[in-house]
Amino acid sequence: MRRQRGDATSGMMRQVILLQRPTISVDSLGDYAESHTTVLSAPASIEPVSGTEEVEATQVIGKVTHKITTRWLSEIDALAPNWRLLLSRNNSPVTYRSFDVVQVLNVWTANRYIEMMCVERL
Repeated sequence: MRRQRGDATSGMMRQVILLQRPTISVDSLGDYAESHTTVLSAPASIEPVSGTEEVEATQVIGKVTHKITTRWLSEIDALAPNWRLLLSRNNSPVTYRSFDVVQVLNVWTANRYIEMMCVERL
């Protein structure tokens, strides 16, 4: 199979990210609390994006700081802009970078790669 231009390779995916979806729970007093549940971990490529690029996603314009690419998996087919990505050093449980997903793109709609336009949380 011939590689297409812009095709990511496994050598480029050197980082491991945790994909987390938001969950809302209700405590005994009836208050709502949002937390995140880890769906899976996956190898990924993380690239900085120019700070002036803006992406329109679900009618909200946000500054994008990074493009994160991973292989398409059926578990992340439901990936949405309200999900969160965590990056850890050497696969340790302590995370040192956190990203909010702004836009999700299925590259070439071929179910091979997912590109996530993200904003790094400080």
